[in-house]
Amino acid sequence: ELTNIEKYLNLALNEGVQPITIIRAISRHFSVLHYVVGLIEDGESLDKLTASLRPPIFFKRLSDFRKQTAIWNPLRLSQALDMLMRSERECKTTGLPTTAICSRALLRIGTAARSAQKQT
Repeated sequence: ELTNIEKYLNLALNEGVQPITIIRAISRHFSVLHYVVGLIEDGESLDKLTASLRPPIFFKRLSDFRKQTAIWNPLRLSQALDMLMRSERECKTTGLPTTAICSRALLRIGTAARSAQKQT
């Protein structure tokens, strides 16, 4: 949910997690999601794919991951990954506040997910 993005971002930042670390973690998640969604479109079984992932999806997150495979398509995932790469680069090169860059990236992803969910 969009309302939770800032809440959880602030929790992570207050724990000392750096914005670039957050962006990279989200990028890794989206890379796995992109891989799985692409194979699902090629006819693979979601159950088999999730069982074969290494490292495995944490069991408490598996239900959310499954929902995400239904919401996101490969094009939207590619766009999200591109945006995350640009955000990481901006954090490293622009001198802009990295927290603001990270927050903006997460909100854009949340907005894209909400939009995609309405279309399914």
